[in-house]
Amino acid sequence: KTGWASRSDDLGHFAFTNLTSGKYILAATSGLNEQGQSGDGYVYPAVSMEITSENISGLTVAPVKLKYFTAHGNLLSIKAGRPITADVGVLPLDPASILSMSAKISLELLKSVKADENGYFFKPNLPAGEYSLELSNITEMVGSRSRISFQIRIHDDGQIDVSELYRTYLSEMGVDVKLWTTQDNP
Repeated sequence: KTGWASRSDDLGHFAFTNLTSGKYILAATSGLNEQGQSGDGYVYPAVSMEITSENISGLTVAPVKLKYFTAHGNLLSIKAGRPITADVGVLPLDPASILSMSAKISLELLKSVKADENGYFFKPNLPAGEYSLELSNITEMVGSRSRISFQIRIHDDGQIDVSELYRTYLSEMGVDVKLWTTQDNP
């Protein structure tokens, strides 16, 4: 069963009744706008918890100010020496991380973008975190594959990393990927 909801009182207290033991994800919101932020720019991260007794108290959900970034990239075929066009999907490795975002941003996050004829793509509204970047509908076979994926990490300061293991994998597939970010909100 999913979809329990409760409104907190003026002191921030709330209650759910008739929950059974199990794993739950608590997501708190405060009138989020289309950017997934409350009026003061704060969002409330989802909290994963396991209930093993009848009552839990003293749980605090603190707001944090999330920075959103746009991931930019260029795709190049090492063998052919020309840009690669492809559909580019950027999905969080932890699906629960999108619970604290607005519905609009959550849905946007699930959509793929297209790398253009110059191999350039951009994907906006990404908070810091770990993602799977998937290339599909690639214009040419890459290492005998038409679909490849690898993991990236966007840090709180906007730095974007691809592990050495995945860089080696991409090189073996004949793909050069250059990635950078710009900050979406101040």
